[in-house]
Amino acid sequence: MIPSKGLRWSSQTVGIGRRRIETVTARQFSSSPVQHTSRAHGLLSKNQTAIPRPYSNFYFSQLNPFIRDGASIRFASTTPVPALSTTPVPVPPATPVPVSSTTPVPASSTLAESTPEAITSSPSDLTTSLDSATDLTLESLLNMPESIGYLKSLGLDFGYGPTSIMEFILEHVHVYAGTPWWLSITLTAILMRGAMFKAYINAAENATRMQTIAPIIKPIQAKMQAAAAAGNTELTMQLRQELLGINQRAGIKLLRSLVPLLQAFAGYGTFVLLRAMSKIPVPGLETGGILWFYNLTVPDPYLILPLATAGVLHWVLRRGGEMAVTNFKPVVHKAMMWGLPTISIIFTWWLPAALQLSFMVTGILSYIQSTLFRQPWFRNYFSMTPLPRKVPPGTPSQQSPYKGQMRLAAKPMSTKELNSRFEGTQKEKLGLINGMVKDVKSTINGVVEAGREQMAGMAEKSKAKREKAEIAAYEARRRKEVAAEEAEAARRKLRRRNKKR
Repeated sequence: MIPSKGLRWSSQTVGIGRRRIETVTARQFSSSPVQHTSRAHGLLSKNQTAIPRPYSNFYFSQLNPFIRDGASIRFASTTPVPALSTTPVPVPPATPVPVSSTTPVPASSTLAESTPEAITSSPSDLTTSLDSATDLTLESLLNMPESIGYLKSLGLDFGYGPTSIMEFILEHVHVYAGTPWWLSITLTAILMRGAMFKAYINAAENATRMQTIAPIIKPIQAKMQAAAAAGNTELTMQLRQELLGINQRAGIKLLRSLVPLLQAFAGYGTFVLLRAMSKIPVPGLETGGILWFYNLTVPDPYLILPLATAGVLHWVLRRGGEMAVTNFKPVVHKAMMWGLPTISIIFTWWLPAALQLSFMVTGILSYIQSTLFRQPWFRNYFSMTPLPRKVPPGTPSQQSPYKGQMRLAAKPMSTKELNSRFEGTQKEKLGLINGMVKDVKSTINGVVEAGREQMAGMAEKSKAKREKAEIAAYEARRRKEVAAEEAEAARRKLRRRNKKR
């Protein structure tokens, strides 16, 4: 059963099951063994109707014999039928009566002589075969007690996978905690983050160690890329083994960095589950919210939840991500800080408030986790490697052994320089919005510049490949020419010897 169609089909089944066959008292017709009773009647023996011509042209025309004969049967009997008896009456076998133009046909008889025994029973016994399967009405579905298996009874059966796991967790939290849906969704997100907390600690430790040894492995990686571009496979494998040895000595395991990706499966299961619950919708979800988003089946009317989620995501990325450490290039990192929140707003503003709430809670938990990973006391408590200090650009990696201090007299500044300095400080305090605009502009400029550099690098690589191919073709052509010249010289030498003889 499709999850989103569960109540729809259930309601249709309920509607069918509520139908009953009831007896209606009305004027009954004659039971005559003669076929085409209307033609045997004296008034309607001709192929014409006894109603005005304007109506008979369309509704009771000769092209519609079924309705014409049905209209004639109405006048076949005028004798009222006695009340139906609840006791079965034996039906005598019908004997054929010959039809003749001189013998009149009896036009009326009792209905009990031709009515089956099943119709003479009481109306309470005349029920359809779907009654036993459709005792559940829509009102009973709405008033069904929330217990384990409640969501599956509504049609939300996802089999096996991340969605069924999230359904199991959310249903148990909602039933045993007795909380409203908004709090159940929040507690489920907290439980999932708590279950993955140890994996996040290991991944953060792995990322910190990788950033610590980055100054050592970057030159080796550059050499390996150059060797691979030159086609030196032996040197490339040698440098790769050297990198693996350095990572092993530093205690870096790539598997630890992949374990937190399980959170993506939990997020997928939550997305599918909450969206299906909102489509039905699950009873209680329409009033299971809080504050301005009391209805969890529709999007946030004020777009506060998606905007808050995007803002939290921006600050998480600004702090280095969930691991508090980023190994991306500065340009890429800055582009992610503004690009991912924008994408988040585009893809979440139209979703139900239940999903928007889940995303916002997950973002807040990520921000708290990133803040904790940056605290020295927290890293010391879990025996984590301290975060490497940021070295300003242009600073040598190794300090000189000759330490000392040198004081230089400051050069006096002119009035113009002082004014420009004060103007610069005033421009920096223009406000949060202007700062954001400036940051976005610098990010866009950085991305554009990085794209240009990458395109220039690709152009240089393609040019180098083209030159290399031209050189190889020239060398091959030159070898052929040299071989031809040597062959010609050998022939000439052979001719000279033959002439001397």
